[in-house]
Amino acid sequence: MLKKRLLLSVAFVAVLGAPAAFAQEAAAKSNSALDEQGEIIVTAQRRSERLTDVPIAISAKTGEALNAAGVTSAQNLGLVTPGLNYAVQGAFAQPTIRGIGTSVTGPGADANVSIYVDGVYQPSQTGNLFEFNNIERIEVLKGPQGTLFGRNATGGAISVVTADPGQDISFKAGASYGRFNQVRLDGYVNAPLSENVAANLSVQYGHNTGYVTNVMTNSKVAQAESFAARGKIKFDASETVSFVLAGNYSRTDDNSPFAVRPIDGNNIARQFGVTFPSGFYEVALDQTPSIITKQYGASLTAKIDLDAGTITSISSYQRIEPNLVSDIDNSPLFLATARIPTEEDNFTQELNYSSDFDGPINFIAGAFYYNDKTTTDLFITGASTASILTSVKTVAESAYGEINYDLSPELTLTGGLRFSSEEKSARGGIPGLELVNDSTRWNSWTPRAVIRYKLDPASSIYASYSRGFKSGNYNIVFLSPTPVEPETVDAFEIGYKQNRGGVIINTSAFYYKYNQIQVQIQTNSGSGLATILQNAASAEIYGADFEFTLPVSEAFSLQGGAAWTHARYKDFKGAIITRPLRNASGVAIGGNSQGPGDASGKDMIRTPEFTANLSGTYNVPLADGELQLSANGSYNSGFFWDPANVVEEGDYFILNARVSWLSPDKHYRLSVFGENLTDAKYHFYVNNTSTGNSGAPARPWSASAAINVYF
Repeated sequence: MLKKRLLLSVAFVAVLGAPAAFAQEAAAKSNSALDEQGEIIVTAQRRSERLTDVPIAISAKTGEALNAAGVTSAQNLGLVTPGLNYAVQGAFAQPTIRGIGTSVTGPGADANVSIYVDGVYQPSQTGNLFEFNNIERIEVLKGPQGTLFGRNATGGAISVVTADPGQDISFKAGASYGRFNQVRLDGYVNAPLSENVAANLSVQYGHNTGYVTNVMTNSKVAQAESFAARGKIKFDASETVSFVLAGNYSRTDDNSPFAVRPIDGNNIARQFGVTFPSGFYEVALDQTPSIITKQYGASLTAKIDLDAGTITSISSYQRIEPNLVSDIDNSPLFLATARIPTEEDNFTQELNYSSDFDGPINFIAGAFYYNDKTTTDLFITGASTASILTSVKTVAESAYGEINYDLSPELTLTGGLRFSSEEKSARGGIPGLELVNDSTRWNSWTPRAVIRYKLDPASSIYASYSRGFKSGNYNIVFLSPTPVEPETVDAFEIGYKQNRGGVIINTSAFYYKYNQIQVQIQTNSGSGLATILQNAASAEIYGADFEFTLPVSEAFSLQGGAAWTHARYKDFKGAIITRPLRNASGVAIGGNSQGPGDASGKDMIRTPEFTANLSGTYNVPLADGELQLSANGSYNSGFFWDPANVVEEGDYFILNARVSWLSPDKHYRLSVFGENLTDAKYHFYVNNTSTGNSGAPARPWSASAAINVYF
């Protein structure tokens, strides 16, 4: 029984999750995400405001800016967002902001960065590996957002906003082809159906034949094929009442997260005389991995504009069905293969009122309800066989409010508070024997306080305190009925913002107290070492970040930023210390030894000390059209994948560039573009277990050509 539990635990940690997809290039037309001065309008405080007026550290980009920088999916958002690292563990999307993220996987495992699409909460780590489709803008909110965004926003929040239907008829389509036979087709249409009803639809198809070679079969892995569709219908019932009904469907087949190679050849199969290929993009797997995910959902957003404010209701339903197959031992030996079908259903309902008074006081108040059930089956075949059945249900309710008080035209005080109550129920066992059947409720209060002072009409400073809350969980992966308590983050931040003549500067410094961190540790269970999930760590994090926009001329502009983060475990006893197995002579023989140790004072995982990015665009008028040049460079100083700081990702620099010709009537665009032109070799996921250290290599350089039409 113990052997089977350990095998099942390794499988869960190595495998679960799934990606979903959306995709389309931005239009050549003006973007409604900008105001008349060209500044991005954001809704980070649940109301429309200029980016520089919001006392929160935010990285905001329009869809057009993301496209110019070569950012086409959530996974590479970090290329233009200092302090963000978007890892993919197995098939779990796990963003980390300013050192706060998670490496915990399995049913009921929550991320530390909450993600929203058109105001709809995306709870599943398995559904947050999406490509971008008809994007209006993306906002990355740094730091705990526990008051207005609620559950699991301890690290921050990512808000993706797509375009609503309008009364103008428009059509866009694009096609591209590039290295690794990468094909990308997308289309978008918007049309009025009547004077007060309009609809839009966007579709995307993508395919590539893979960039990693499996030497066992001489075939390609890290292949992907995806299809996605998203549609909206907007009904303006009156001048003050509107409804937006949205629906989405996607199917993705992508095995790149499981196309893993032994790092430094460290794999247990070496003990059986196996020699691994030395190429960075070569693997030796006896089982071709597979991650097939279906996702579909619908949402209804209703708004009522009153003389004194706006009432908003957002209802949503989502279903995610990932089906995974993974070679757990990551070797040519038939030791263990995992098959994991999962079904997740969730429903959310949010209702809020945002005031718009003429006086010095304004507020927002609302309530949120969330219901999720995830069912997972795990089947192991190979040297030994095992299976486990699990189910986790989460019900969460919360109420929140935030008030702004203008003490003077220059000085504003903000205070907010959220009460959250969550209940999780867990069931799990092996066929014929239920080992876990329990439920627990947790309550939390998450406050926020801000003081903001306008230095002049173009600049301001602020200081804030906020608390974040991450829901508790169960050791369902390890078939333990012991619940794990919630995490909390207390954050202190100061910042400066300005928009002076189009020169935009946003800078901030922060200090975090991070407590009750949910981590996997090893402990003596009486019958040997056992790996469990527990609140075993605390951390101290501080740093600073900086972003700017500089319009050098009408034709040339620069955007960039940098982040410095000092993130250390303050107390982390019982951490899983993984080191290569060695013989009596000290020579590594393949595989790892694992045991409890002290990681106090070590760097937090997946947190580079320094990141920076710089983007530039240059438009050259031609006698017949316009030439558009753009490039983006991104630097990462490197980080550790494990709390013992044994497995390190070195520093790397990525360069993307694009050259486009836009026709005089702006109806046609021809482009050539390159990604990772520096051919940086790095991993987007690394797992170190008793079988060894294995990493999934990120894509090498690629070049593509594209054509787009706009009508």
